[in-house]
Amino acid sequence: MHILLINNNPVVSRLLSLCMRDKAFSLEEAGNADEIKDDTYDLIFVDDASYSDEVQERIDMLNAAKTVFLTRRNEENRLFGKTIVKPFLPSQIMEVIKEVKKEENQAIRLKDHFIFPLSAETLEDESAEALEDDFMKTNILNDKEIEKIKNLLDMDEDEDLYAVSDEMNEEGKIEIIKRQLVKDGLEIIDEKEFFESFAKSDKADKESPAPTDEKQTIKPKQQDTHLAFEEALFQAIAGMKVKKIRKLLKGAEVSITIRFKDKA
Repeated sequence: MHILLINNNPVVSRLLSLCMRDKAFSLEEAGNADEIKDDTYDLIFVDDASYSDEVQERIDMLNAAKTVFLTRRNEENRLFGKTIVKPFLPSQIMEVIKEVKKEENQAIRLKDHFIFPLSAETLEDESAEALEDDFMKTNILNDKEIEKIKNLLDMDEDEDLYAVSDEMNEEGKIEIIKRQLVKDGLEIIDEKEFFESFAKSDKADKESPAPTDEKQTIKPKQQDTHLAFEEALFQAIAGMKVKKIRKLLKGAEVSITIRFKDKA
């Protein structure tokens, strides 16, 4: 802070010097208007014993944030921003310095606001960043917790791949069974075809005459084919692991409908 003291009183000079020993202050002293060197000051003190019209004219030409008049009389000088009555305390000088510093800071903030106004979007971004920082500070995972989560994700991924692989294997086995049954002289029909056939058969039964008491017999060829089917089915199931059979049947009902081919 650049400060000017227009004064010829050693006591006043000593008192202000004690208040401004900090390196942040630059105190310049002048006995009259001709000794003033600069044109700009943050603060100007003028002792009443050194005050004159020439001094006032020179002050009017200066660029100063605040001017203070030091006087023995308890009356204000309207040409100055503030009046301090002598004798005064160092605390009164420091209070004036604080006022000037506060006014300068306010002026700087106001200037920055007009040069770089904060948009609503910028404010929202800053608020979001502040919330994210608060969240990260209160929700930081340690290494063990991160490792647990990674293991869970890996296990979940492995189970999904294993399930897909098992499903493909089971579908392949079912297809092999179907091909073996067809090779053995059996016909495999799907569920829709079975129900359509069953409906036609049921309708035909209603239109056909009542059955007689004569017992029906299974021909040897049909019996051999039936046994071949059972053997192939048992072998396929026996080759599966219990876990895979459980997975295959879990949550779903699997059925195979078999219709024997009519004998030519």
